[in-house]
Amino acid sequence: MSNINIIRVLDRYSAKVIIDLNELKTAERLEDAHIFKTLFNLNEHSGFSQNFEMRKDTKGEFIILRDYGLSQKQWIEFINFVRTGRIKHMERINKQDMNILIEHINELYMGVFGIFGPIPSFDRLCENIVKKYEEKHIKEEKIKYENPMTPEDDIYHKYYWVTGYNHPNLMGNNFPPDVLWNVTVSFQTGESTTKYYRADRNNVETKTTTTQTMETFDE
Repeated sequence: MSNINIIRVLDRYSAKVIIDLNELKTAERLEDAHIFKTLFNLNEHSGFSQNFEMRKDTKGEFIILRDYGLSQKQWIEFINFVRTGRIKHMERINKQDMNILIEHINELYMGVFGIFGPIPSFDRLCENIVKKYEEKHIKEEKIKYENPMTPEDDIYHKYYWVTGYNHPNLMGNNFPPDVLWNVTVSFQTGESTTKYYRADRNNVETKTTTTQTMETFDE
């Protein structure tokens, strides 16, 4: 490898990118990134070492990023990961934002991570993100079904459900008058807002003395 540690590289738009080759050579997160290190001629003491020189243009500027259609922005995203181990949106593993994170990861793979990859440390990060999301999703689903806010989520049939604008005890129904109802969530019905109310089946059934009455509750 040349003694030059700092080089200037032109990207696909001819923007200048300053690259510290020594930083890349010693970066922990580039361990086992054999293709990347070969392309940047960083494999001096590796079985992957070969006589590979980055191309220059007629003015003597390195053009490896231009050759592979990579931009300055894509390089910055890559080097930020190499330095910090983080990527944008990586904390957004909730159900609402996961698509944003997955889209960003796909964009990264279309850049340096994919073209000069594999980058094992980045692959592991993505695997861990997916694993954390799945674990969080399973936990959230378990909580949702154990404490349902709607009849659709009550897959274990733990509650009786009614809907209405007023409290169920103020409306005519076949339930005992002293049943304890809890409001869960509101929802729109046309231009009006109504609510879900739930009552624990076990509590309701202890107040009931005949099977006929219970059958009426289930109607």
